[in-house]
Amino acid sequence: MGMGYRGAMQVILVSSDTLRADHLGCHGYFRPTSPRIDRFAAEGVDFVDHVSQAPYTLPSFTNLITGQFGTTHKVLANPSGQNQNFPVGVDDYTPMLADLFRASGPTIEMAHGRYVSGGTLTASFDNLVNFPNHPRWFVRGYEFHVNVTPGNQRMVGAEVLHRRLFPWLEQHAREDFFLFIHYWDVHGPYLAPAPHGEQYPHQKVGDSIPVYSAPGGQDYIRGWGPVSEVTPEARAKIDAYDGGINYFDHVFGQLLDHLDALGIGKQAVVALTADHGESMAEHRVPFAHDELYQATINTPLIIRAPAGSGPGGGLPAGRTVTALSQAVDIAPTMLDLAGLTEAAASPHFQGKSLVSLARGEVEQLHERSYSEWTRYLASRCIRTPRHKLIYKFTGGLALARRTPRRVAWHELYDLQADPDETRDLAAEQPNLVRQLDAELQEWVRSQLQPGEEDPLLRPEMACWEPGPRAGTGGALALLPPERNPWI
Repeated sequence: MGMGYRGAMQVILVSSDTLRADHLGCHGYFRPTSPRIDRFAAEGVDFVDHVSQAPYTLPSFTNLITGQFGTTHKVLANPSGQNQNFPVGVDDYTPMLADLFRASGPTIEMAHGRYVSGGTLTASFDNLVNFPNHPRWFVRGYEFHVNVTPGNQRMVGAEVLHRRLFPWLEQHAREDFFLFIHYWDVHGPYLAPAPHGEQYPHQKVGDSIPVYSAPGGQDYIRGWGPVSEVTPEARAKIDAYDGGINYFDHVFGQLLDHLDALGIGKQAVVALTADHGESMAEHRVPFAHDELYQATINTPLIIRAPAGSGPGGGLPAGRTVTALSQAVDIAPTMLDLAGLTEAAASPHFQGKSLVSLARGEVEQLHERSYSEWTRYLASRCIRTPRHKLIYKFTGGLALARRTPRRVAWHELYDLQADPDETRDLAAEQPNLVRQLDAELQEWVRSQLQPGEEDPLLRPEMACWEPGPRAGTGGALALLPPERNPWI
């Protein structure tokens, strides 16, 4: 076998779209949204300061499956049906995670609530990305690729996905495989079935819902927003969002139970993550996943790899890792846990395997993490274990700030003292702003070829605005600068 393959392995990577980390019980949320995920975390390693590199699905999953940052692979936005010529795409020479598994021996499958695919046994079940121009690189390397969402529907629920996924698992339970499963149920419009979507509205603010005085001076509900912004309408959406998490927790439990029933639950590596989170009544971007605040880029990463779960050697149970981890680390980590050490060390990866961090062999792998985003403006952020600097630039404005085009600004937050990012410290700590900004700009330069333009400075990347839906997926319209109301 190639790429350092050393033995039998079943690796399952599960992603729940739009699942923010701080709405899980194992991360301190005050509602019991996730009892099964909490138990899963107690059986594995929970990376509590995990950072997604983008708050949109296409760039985020591209980061995950390539192990590269967006400025390197150039997928920095969600293309829309109206804009079929949008210059987004990964070249045919960048290996995907499934490519590397398939070249190494095990089968690969992908399952997302919208499609299924597989390789040496590689498979994908997808209920996520019914974009009119579905990206070809999402399915590269998979032997089996099934879109479980009918063409006339935008999305289907986990029950439809499981009707396709569970027979596949039964058929291949005694084989090596890599399986990617993507659930869509937490994503808006927050329509979890009963009883999951109906259990929270009776709770009262200040009673069962804790309020604290935030550093920014507001009365605040952690993970929700300022009390003044939690209107009845906003409250109903938050309740429905949490109901979606509770429903996903239920179906994730069904998946784990099915693995146990097939006799592979104690031997398979299972990882749970998300492409991005979701803002509630926060930062003036309500109920969306725009911008680079913690609500949208702090996502879960929990990995259960029991001792003896394969040639990778397994991970300890019940361990919490507080050091920084990133979505670009997931691909090399999955390969490393499969014993594919040569593939995990592939030079094209910009992320690092988290196995040594999970085992406590090192205290940290990253002193910094980075994320990128573009829609109505362009933005990047740099994280340290304590601080986050957000740099917004190039044109457009934040949803409520009519900032002239080409005006740039920074926001600085102390995440230890202010995890909800309520007090911008940029004006108070200019030296730290300059230091982190210099590091961020140097990082950008390191991602580019000599003479290459920063892709986030391209005019077409900064002129997005909400547009009508096209085909089966949510779409954005790309407007020329003279017609863009935000610049």
